[in-house]
Amino acid sequence: MCPSYCINRRASMAKSLVAIACFLLATACATTDWTPVNGPLEKPISETQFPYAIPSSDDGVVIGLSFSGGGTRAAAFAYGVLDGLRTQYAWNRGRPLLDNVRFISGVSGGSVTAAYYGLFHDRIFEDFERKFLYANAESDLRTSFGPGVIQAALSGGINDQTRLPRWLQKNLFGNATINDLLERTPRIVLNASDIYNRVPFTFTLQTFNAICSDPSSVLVADAVAASSAVPIAFVPIVMQVYKQNCTNPLPSWASVAATDPSAAAKIQATGWAWTKYRDDPDVNFLKLADGGITDNLGLSSLSLFLESLGGPQKLVDLARIRRLVVLVVDAGQQQTQSWTNTAAGSSGIDLAVASIDTGMSSSAQANFDLFGQLLKRWRQAAVAARCHMNRVDAAKILDVRPGWRCGDIEVAVLHLSFDVLGAARARQLSMVPTRLSLPTEQVEEVIQAGRDVVRTRPWGLREQIALH
Repeated sequence: MCPSYCINRRASMAKSLVAIACFLLATACATTDWTPVNGPLEKPISETQFPYAIPSSDDGVVIGLSFSGGGTRAAAFAYGVLDGLRTQYAWNRGRPLLDNVRFISGVSGGSVTAAYYGLFHDRIFEDFERKFLYANAESDLRTSFGPGVIQAALSGGINDQTRLPRWLQKNLFGNATINDLLERTPRIVLNASDIYNRVPFTFTLQTFNAICSDPSSVLVADAVAASSAVPIAFVPIVMQVYKQNCTNPLPSWASVAATDPSAAAKIQATGWAWTKYRDDPDVNFLKLADGGITDNLGLSSLSLFLESLGGPQKLVDLARIRRLVVLVVDAGQQQTQSWTNTAAGSSGIDLAVASIDTGMSSSAQANFDLFGQLLKRWRQAAVAARCHMNRVDAAKILDVRPGWRCGDIEVAVLHLSFDVLGAARARQLSMVPTRLSLPTEQVEEVIQAGRDVVRTRPWGLREQIALH
């Protein structure tokens, strides 16, 4: 004879099984939107259209920015840096450094700030805080357990493109397309990850040429959502490869890198992936996820840009550059868990998160080192090109810039992270979670950190940029 608690337990289990069955039946018809967000290329893109030349500035100082991932925390930090660069510095001839910014790369949360500044420029300082940083970008997202969540996760992701992309379109970017970004200065590059081919996917004219797609067919909102699409939490954004529209060859650097054993590993992998886009009959749809998976600093796109400068670089632009400085704006977090204080105590979730963070951090360090090497190599090639100019072109430059020397060009990569602000403050900032909705006080704290990191002397902004 079964005691009463046994009967009650059986009844409870039966009810649970019925509830689970009902849940699965209710979600069995749930559908995930896998519609590709891009259209075919109508007119071939010539290699001569690729923007090889780095845009110069009146005083010869060119600044590039790379905004890391990290949700609203990263977007706020990037915004604070932009605001800090608006300061007029006496050592910069009384001009704001923001006037010298010529290209910006963005990943995940950093891509939101990069795209908004690229489209609207100084308007970002009027309404971006209200429209995004202090807003709740999670309002249309599934963020907690509820009907359909498990089934959605098993079907590709909890939130598909009917959610975050449409929120971004409605509240920030409207119907602006990637083509709108590509036609403006500074040049903006948004970064996602091709998770099948395990390489960065950069929303550039070269990449669209590789998949034979029209950049005017892709909304900025969809590209930013792809850059932010953390697996499981979000369904990957789908891009179609239109092989039938491929009439132009791949860029020469990509074809060479795919089979060149001396090429940097990431460059070689990208060249190989691009050849698969064209030649592999099984690669017809790309699944794009968070750019931080392959490069959370957003430097891969800039690395590819430097690698591709073997094309028709305009000497007139190249000759005007005297300083090229890239500021890596890194909102990455320190490890703040305390489970290393004892032999026991780490949960499975802690270990899983730490493992993911370790992989992303290691990848970021490798990308930072690779970019530094490519930048030095670019300088060597730039000096060689400038020093072999014909006398007529050199004379024209000397007329405008007396005393100009072909070897007078310097490059630098500077890492702007929370660590610049001291250990205690860096740890406090690292406590800000990676979310798309944060308390006002945390947003304000991170914005101010971005402003302060620009004005902090130890990392050498003045020393690297000031013209002597």
